[in-house]
Amino acid sequence: MARPVVVTLVMFVTYLGLAVAPAAVVGARADEPAATIEEDPRQANSTRVAVDDPNFGPTVTIERIEVIGNVITGERLIRRALLVKEGDALRTGDPRLRNSRFRVLALGYFVDVQVRLDRGSARGQVVLTVEVWERGTIILNRIFLGASEATPLWAGLDMGDGNFLGTGLTVSGAFVAARAPVYEGGRTQWAGRLRYGDPSVLGLPLGVSAALLYNQASEPERRELPVLDIAADSPENYVAVNYTRIGGTAGVSWDVTRQLSLLADARLEFVDSDASRLDWLHAGKTRVATLALGIEHDSRADPVLPQSGDYAYLDVEAGGAALGGDYDFARVHARWQHWVPLRERHVLSVGVGVGAVFGDPPGFDLLYVSDFDRLLPPRPLDLSVSTQGPLDVFGQNSAAPHLGTLGGVVELEYRYRLFRRTRLVYGGDLFMGAGVFGLGNRLDGQDDRAFDLTFDVGVRLDTEVGIFEVSFANALGRIPI
Repeated sequence: MARPVVVTLVMFVTYLGLAVAPAAVVGARADEPAATIEEDPRQANSTRVAVDDPNFGPTVTIERIEVIGNVITGERLIRRALLVKEGDALRTGDPRLRNSRFRVLALGYFVDVQVRLDRGSARGQVVLTVEVWERGTIILNRIFLGASEATPLWAGLDMGDGNFLGTGLTVSGAFVAARAPVYEGGRTQWAGRLRYGDPSVLGLPLGVSAALLYNQASEPERRELPVLDIAADSPENYVAVNYTRIGGTAGVSWDVTRQLSLLADARLEFVDSDASRLDWLHAGKTRVATLALGIEHDSRADPVLPQSGDYAYLDVEAGGAALGGDYDFARVHARWQHWVPLRERHVLSVGVGVGAVFGDPPGFDLLYVSDFDRLLPPRPLDLSVSTQGPLDVFGQNSAAPHLGTLGGVVELEYRYRLFRRTRLVYGGDLFMGAGVFGLGNRLDGQDDRAFDLTFDVGVRLDTEVGIFEVSFANALGRIPI
């Protein structure tokens, strides 16, 4: 259905600045220079710790440790991240000093951290000074706002505190409301999440997390006999399957090293569906019970606006009758991305993502085309708000599936560093990226496929309250065209 050009332009401008990407843990604000040792111009009797040679410099004893600059964050959180303690004898080039800075940065509570050795009360005695600059930890993770041909309006917020009352705990919540979709049988949709996390239990490299969820959903299912004289992805070619989900997850993580973590999660959900017309969701009251194992590697100095390094994860989830569930299935998700600095301010990244689902999964655990195509409306908290298909640049998607069992994407992105600061807006990058993706649906003997181009261009900002993305794809996915 066409929309007047003026209305489209107004909505484009309105939504352009309101897309917020998920927040990430913040590390260093820029890649580290080559290790050297230099005098700190702010302190005549102090030396910055930057050498990474355990045999460099004289042997000294840490007389005491001083933490300065922390207003909200508890000092114990900073001290337990350090790799040295009071009374340790070490050389001034010991790599534990430099690595302690990275460990404090990895907490995600500070925009910058400096570690230096100050003169102690006697010869051979030093004071290890850890100076921190706190960043805001109340984060607006995401703004949900948009409209599509299928859903007149959806809106909501996802926000939380990554350092609740200075304790290091993460507490967050999210809520989305969507007006009833226009396809037959659609109803108002709601979704909510409550989350809790402790990244370091009792100072150990052990983290725990938990989440509660609720969804009242109205999923589009393509009619068996579509209307031939309208577009295949028109809402008129769909009917609604309504269901509710309520449940939660509980998980643990173990930091093997500063860059490598092992993850495990358990999930239990109760589903009530009227899915008499839907093959991938059982009618009536059912349960979803799964266990998941994962591994994550992150070598980026700055996970928000990285200049170099890698990020990779692999997650395998399985559920079924053995765990008390009604769906026997397995899911595999994997992602790898690598950043290469081309020259000062210029960065190129390559990313690969794949997913596969096997067995008899509930429909909301399938792969959706919007998981791979930046140009399509996202699924806020797992709610379907659009029936829109991909661009069909290659002329292969006339009956492309909007969900499937096997998919993947390969993307290239170029970024230009605009600025870095230590206040309010910490950094900004101009970016442009493009890629190709594929999605296949082999449910019930079908062999529907999608293969297409995706791209985006815009500005990514790391701010006091979250990571904002002002981009073409974010705007396009939130206006009806």
